[in-house]
Amino acid sequence: MEANDPNIPRAGFSIGGIRRSFPKHLSRFTVGVMCAIIIVLRLAPYFNQSGKWRNANGNNWLNVSTEPVNLSFDKGLVGWGKGSDYSEAADYNVGYQPNAYESRPAGFVESHVQHPHSYAGLCQWLRADHYWGKRVRLTAFLKTENITRGACLFMHLDTRYGYRYWTSMPVLRGNNDWRQYSVVIDVPTEAQGLIYSGLLSGSGRLLMADVHIETVGKNIPLTQPPSLHRL
Repeated sequence: MEANDPNIPRAGFSIGGIRRSFPKHLSRFTVGVMCAIIIVLRLAPYFNQSGKWRNANGNNWLNVSTEPVNLSFDKGLVGWGKGSDYSEAADYNVGYQPNAYESRPAGFVESHVQHPHSYAGLCQWLRADHYWGKRVRLTAFLKTENITRGACLFMHLDTRYGYRYWTSMPVLRGNNDWRQYSVVIDVPTEAQGLIYSGLLSGSGRLLMADVHIETVGKNIPLTQPPSLHRL
């Protein structure tokens, strides 16, 4: 008889609606081991969520919010913080100013020394779960005061293999009144998280208001190719 002969008696069980069958001549131990392997494989994603999230570029994404927080700054700086490149950016401060943009609040990042070192951003960290495989647009209104080196809207993407970042164009210098800027990116399925910010390099003050992050159609053009860094 062939192995798939229907006359061979079989013992079976079902997991998740999938019927599994084994010839009766297999020992109970063998069947038990095979059942255990199948169960582990089926349940592994539920017990290994923490393994999906890793420290990428110094960011631990395990307990980061999966939803944007306080994008209007109505709650001050709740959900926002100062971010920089592997430093505390001691030459910069972040803060909150009511009635800054059309009688609405704004966040800001500013230097408090004449020649600040490095750069800093008013940042929010967002885990990427809800954006996998989608095109995402970040928009915000920016205003600059006495910027010497440059300021922009900034988006950083961590993956399990490296990180990328994008900036709005043009880079802002000097004094610029309120204007909306945007960054559009594709979020891959291996994405860990996003960091979006108003970024300041050099002396001066950058204000940011009315921030939005949303999914958009593939007809919306992407921001210029990103800088890529592999871990």
